[in-house]
Amino acid sequence: MEGPVPSQVFPELEGTVSAVQVTLIRRERRLPFPGEVLVEPGQVVEPHTVVARTTLVPGMPHVVEVARELGVEPGEVPRYVLKAPGDRVTTGEILARADRGLAGVRECRSPCDGVVEMILAGHGQVLVREDARKAAPVVWVDVARRLDVPPHRIRAFLRVREGDEVRAGEVIAQGMEGMMADRVYAPATGVVEQVDTRTGGVAIRRPHRPAEVDAYLAGRVVEVFPQWGAAIAARGYEVAALFGIGGEAYGPLRVAVGGPEDVLGAPAIGGDDNGKVLLAGSLVTGDALRRAREVGVRGIISGGAHQGDLVSFTGREIVVGITGQEADVTVVLTAGFGRRAMDAGLFAELASHEGRVVSLNGTTQVRAGAVRPEVLIPLEPAP
Repeated sequence: MEGPVPSQVFPELEGTVSAVQVTLIRRERRLPFPGEVLVEPGQVVEPHTVVARTTLVPGMPHVVEVARELGVEPGEVPRYVLKAPGDRVTTGEILARADRGLAGVRECRSPCDGVVEMILAGHGQVLVREDARKAAPVVWVDVARRLDVPPHRIRAFLRVREGDEVRAGEVIAQGMEGMMADRVYAPATGVVEQVDTRTGGVAIRRPHRPAEVDAYLAGRVVEVFPQWGAAIAARGYEVAALFGIGGEAYGPLRVAVGGPEDVLGAPAIGGDDNGKVLLAGSLVTGDALRRAREVGVRGIISGGAHQGDLVSFTGREIVVGITGQEADVTVVLTAGFGRRAMDAGLFAELASHEGRVVSLNGTTQVRAGAVRPEVLIPLEPAP
């Protein structure tokens, strides 16, 4: 069945991409939060070269149970909080204080370096957004000080043991004064890693995943951003396509059809196409998409594809917004939806670089700040 033309789905995608000229391609590769840069200025890199890596925990909100720690009603919390949203705080800095008469003065302190993000009067909580640059994978909770008990006795008051999973705001320790007993709450979600009876503290290790960013583009490191990443540049072809699915991918290019009018079907894809980027003509079929996934094809460049085939392949509707995270095979369309021949000059230019490693990204955003999918063919590192 012939799919709808681009104007029926995204009017912004009308048109076709024609042949392009050699230009200077530059891409900045940055970590989501600070880490270690692994390349140097002038270094020649391949797409798979790791540019930067970090094992820091991204800044996350810490839930501070102010009402519970001060022993006041949730709605009264704003009158006792000493900080306003947007204020920076350091670990151990006083967030709130209440004078409870004969019960004495109670204080609530920040569990981390960060910014006061929100005061939730309805819940009696304060959210402190951690500074990612100072974030640590382990959160230390001083239980002995909070409960005013000797460090060697904290196990008698703990509700958790080593290895237990806890969630932010969960009670991990409680005093021995009945309903009004002091409580200690987990400031973050994680696993209890250690109970230290010498210092009276509990260590909670938060879940985190190391993050790294690769070069994506074969080229030269032309600029380094300390702690964040680097800029990679190369001379080559830069094709801004019309629509795509899937994120960044790269691999050697193989011409899988005879010309720009031809259709790429499943029989044309073999097991030796694992890790490659395939060049189609006017259409890539739904069967070909599924076959590509089976053999491990990294990407497909085509003139067109039926909208229904893309929906079936990704398992989600194509809607106005951002694409790029839907598929494990990146697909870039140079002419739009349906069977639409690729520009002959563009096809010839791409085909002439068969065997060369190309980079492509299917991320597409229309209407609200255009982001177009791309195909990059680096010819040589930037000088």
